[in-house]
Amino acid sequence: MAKYNFSTKSISSELLEAITDAIKNKSYGSVEIYIQDYQVTQITERTIKKLDPNSGVLPDKRQSTDSK
Repeated sequence: MAKYNFSTKSISSELLEAITDAIKNKSYGSVEIYIQDYQVTQITERTIKKLDPNSGVLPDKRQSTDSK
């Protein structure tokens, strides 16, 4: 297993890549970065799915209104 430098004193390309991967393609949500003794020890990703308050259905599950 490769050893990565996740120090906050000298930001490595591996740390930047880990953070970038966590925030990619997030339309709603959050990313938490935990630091202990100048080391990133954890990156937590939370994804939020917004509901349409009028239908109570997830936006990507609604029926299309386009006629075909």
